[in-house]
Amino acid sequence: MEELTPNVFVESNYYPTVSFVVTSDGVVAIDSPMNPPAAAEWRKIIESKGEVRYLINTEFHTDHITGNAFLPGTIITSEYNRDHFLDSARSTENARDMIRQRSPESAEVAETYELR
Repeated sequence: MEELTPNVFVESNYYPTVSFVVTSDGVVAIDSPMNPPAAAEWRKIIESKGEVRYLINTEFHTDHITGNAFLPGTIITSEYNRDHFLDSARSTENARDMIRQRSPESAEVAETYELR
C-alpha cells in the first residue's frame, strides 16, 4: 500500500487497483478487490485507519463491484453505474463466475454470493 499524501492511500496489488481516503468522518473507500480473501484483507487495512463510511464505485464492471459485499458503508456511484448494476440477475451470476475463476479457494463463497 502506498500513501500518496497524508490520509490518501492506494493499493495496486489487488485487482482492480483500490484506494481510500481518511476523513474526520471516517474512511471513504474507492472500489474494492473482487477476490473475497483480498477484499477481507483490504477491509482490515482500511478499518485500521477508521470506520468505513462510504464506498465509491467508479464503474459498474464486475471487478469493481464484487467486493462491495465484503465492505460496509454507503455505496456511492453514478446513475449510469447504478442502472447497469441493477441488472442484478446478470451481474450476480457474472460475479459468481468471476469469483470461481479468479479465486478457486472461494468457490463456496461464490455459491451464496449476492451483490450489494
